Amino acid sequence: GRPPSLGARASKLAGVHRVGIRTSTYQASVCCKNLQIFSKPVSLEEALAFHTVLVLVCSGFHEFKGDLDFKSVNSCIDAACSVTGTVREHLGLTFRPVVSALAEVGKQISGARTTDLQHSLKQRSELLKARSNGWAALREVWIAVLSESRPVEEAEEIVDKTYRNHT
Repeated sequence: GRPPSLGARASKLAGVHRVGIRTSTYQASVCCKNLQIFSKPVSLEEALAFHTVLVLVCSGFHEFKGDLDFKSVNSCIDAACSVTGTVREHLGLTFRPVVSALAEVGKQISGARTTDLQHSLKQRSELLKARSNGWAALREVWIAVLSESRPVEEAEEIVDKTYRNHT
């Protein structure tokens, strides 16, 4: 079948979504300033409450004039939890950088999903910097990101195939 439109794909970056096909667990997520944040899988009621927290986190991001850093992101998370009365540890947060590469490969590039906020922010920064330095730089960083979870040859194949399919 036809792949979903960009709008359909983009809508999956935020909201509350069922985890799997035959399950009654849901997960909240938001994406702002090239950082996607996920809650752990929970009941629908909890996921809706967690999504409220995550939306407040994003609102906090927009208060910062500069780039996101570890301290500012943590501050936003802590403030959102305080406002909603949520225990941060109950959210089970994971993070993933998401960078638009529509001009280069016709899609968004995602980094690794991790509980390590510092690592996710590092990948985000590297991907954004590489994108601004052209395809060769972006290709190198994207391969490095993918190589964290698979052999480098496989990462190169994925990146190069995606590029060829777009051009």
